[in-house]
Amino acid sequence: MPIYVPKQFGFNGRETFCPTCLGPTDQILMMGGTHKFTCIHCGMLHLGAPDSGCCVKCGCNRLRDEGESVEGEKFANREPCGPCRDKLRKVEAVVELGGLRWRCEDCGSFGAFSNTNPVVDEFRKRFPDAPVWNLRSENCPNCQSRKKEVPSP
Repeated sequence: MPIYVPKQFGFNGRETFCPTCLGPTDQILMMGGTHKFTCIHCGMLHLGAPDSGCCVKCGCNRLRDEGESVEGEKFANREPCGPCRDKLRKVEAVVELGGLRWRCEDCGSFGAFSNTNPVVDEFRKRFPDAPVWNLRSENCPNCQSRKKEVPSP
């Protein structure tokens, strides 16, 4: 199948990064003259307006048109990288068994507490309709484990 490359803009390839961990991916985008959009809430850079009109990172719908991209800019890939996809599958398996999804607002990590964790019942009593617990560093398992690794002065 032939690939159409517009003469006016050319290939104009750009590297991508994982929208979940922000690490590099093996995808290259053919941008041509496509505009870039920035999420006003979290600052995530998107190639074109997402199909849903929502940010792939935070889910808000406040995207600002920034015009055409410049050389060297990287964009969020539509899909998470392989390791993040694997972790997301594990999180979904825990949630299917009654666990609670969490995401840290400070470090960006995510996971799920199992349904045997007492914090899950307490959270659901206080916030029955919340699908995810947005943690801060003092409650985040990843931030807490990093804090233990760093010796205090």
